[in-house]
Amino acid sequence: MVFAAKVWKMRDLTSRTNKIESVQVLRAVAALGVVLFHAVHQLMSHGGPELPSAVLGAAGVDLFFVVSGFIMWVTALDPGMSPQRFAVKRIQRIVPLYWLMTLLVLAVAVFAPGAMRNASHDPWHFAASLLFIPWPHPAMPEHLWPAVVPGWSLNYEMFFYVLVGGALLLRRSFRLPFIGGALLALVLAGQFFQPPGIARFYANPIVLEFVLGLLIGMAFDPARRTRAGDYAACLVGLVAFVAIGPLETEANRLLTWGLPLALAAYGAINIALPRENRVVQGLEVVGDASYSIYLTQFLALPAAAGVFARVMSDLNGWVACVAFVVGTSSVAVLTGIACFYWVEKPMLRRKQRVRRTVAEW
Repeated sequence: MVFAAKVWKMRDLTSRTNKIESVQVLRAVAALGVVLFHAVHQLMSHGGPELPSAVLGAAGVDLFFVVSGFIMWVTALDPGMSPQRFAVKRIQRIVPLYWLMTLLVLAVAVFAPGAMRNASHDPWHFAASLLFIPWPHPAMPEHLWPAVVPGWSLNYEMFFYVLVGGALLLRRSFRLPFIGGALLALVLAGQFFQPPGIARFYANPIVLEFVLGLLIGMAFDPARRTRAGDYAACLVGLVAFVAIGPLETEANRLLTWGLPLALAAYGAINIALPRENRVVQGLEVVGDASYSIYLTQFLALPAAAGVFARVMSDLNGWVACVAFVVGTSSVAVLTGIACFYWVEKPMLRRKQRVRRTVAEW
């Protein structure tokens, strides 16, 4: 209760300037989807039944990419932020916590190698992880995963940021064609040449989900009132996702997950949410902490799953399955929120103070 009270108090002190509630809610939904997806995998690894529909939770990553594209347009590309300022802000936002988590995995691998079943022990792999370079995971060489496995999506994010930084050197009307053209050319080249390794990683059609987010950003008007079409777009997108999402493969992920979620996000972003609603406020807290939740889940979920598996003797009943998944997911979410308020936010504040001091000098 004390921790929850601190969260609400700190949330009230957080600046609300230029914050779009629906975007934070979308971040929360994306983070919760990914956590639930991995919680179900923990359930199955401890003898629980298979739940095929839970794979849809993995689409939280696709929703993150769409939202990321939207945010890049409304905060950087449209206002015309300088490339230098954009680079500093993105590095400050992404790098410190990710490096901290990577160094934590390195410490575990060195001092407690048996604590993590698939921990990396390759120095080159750690170096590539810190530099956001896709690299074969030593324990799972078929996957180009970093030491902090969820960070595979950050390799795409950083690549996207490089393109956005380059686009900021161009006139506003050329920015979307530059980014969209570069990503589309990359995907088409990948489909035609079928390159191996890192080139194949970046040629994945999933990168076009960033472009969908950019298009939503271009269509966004903060002064426009919510329309019936926004609710319809959100509903149609969700129905399409539920209907065709289970057919997802690596080849059609953009069509089965990316496009339906982008349509749902377009409608949701244009829907004004009541700021004083407690459910909205709770989801905003999760949305604010979504980055911390995403990175810490790979530690919190296995630990929580081990405890729940020992306490619950039979994981095959539906009550036990629900209790396991909800329990482990709650632990992961609360761990991420704690990390956000006690680690991520203080690091961000410190970086901002340093930047202001340097600017004054």
